[in-house]
Amino acid sequence: MNPQAAELNEIIVKSNPEILELLSERGKNIFFPKKGILGQTADAKTAQRASEAIMSDIDELTQRVANHLAGREVILRWQNPPSSSAVGQVVKTASGQVVIYVGDLTSVKTRFEVLVHELAHVALDYSWLPVSTDHKLAPGSIRRTQSERDAWRSNPHEVAAKNLTDKWLEHADKHAPDYWRAGRSALECKLLALLNY
Repeated sequence: MNPQAAELNEIIVKSNPEILELLSERGKNIFFPKKGILGQTADAKTAQRASEAIMSDIDELTQRVANHLAGREVILRWQNPPSSSAVGQVVKTASGQVVIYVGDLTSVKTRFEVLVHELAHVALDYSWLPVSTDHKLAPGSIRRTQSERDAWRSNPHEVAAKNLTDKWLEHADKHAPDYWRAGRSALECKLLALLNY
């Protein structure tokens, strides 16, 4: 790897380490030779564009997978859910739209697993979800007691969603190598495996 590419990767890790996880080997090796301040400016712009393009592609693929697994169109919100103790939450609006929240978690892997779990709730039987205005509330504004959280974990809907989640994640892990090629991240391969589930 060129030292200038390695330097760019270090900058990405410091500013947003999840972006580096999404980059393929080719993406990690891209750099623009430095030639004074103009080269540095071009280098920064190139890195930003590459990062934005990758995120755009991953976001589009994630939305397609979400709609596929849920069996219907869903709205994804990458923010902490209205329930303060939840890392993910499904909300059904009065118009019947399904909104899935995935909290601001520490790793791409954890966000992926939470998303798949929330999609399992929708795929199994979204009709049991009560119509809610939670999607209009600020993140973390709904407080749940410890007994409410414990009861939810043993709820039959939660148990069934966990079982389906485990099945989907196992499928993604097993079939992700089938989609590997230069330029694809591990997350992209798992998403493609689920898109073809």
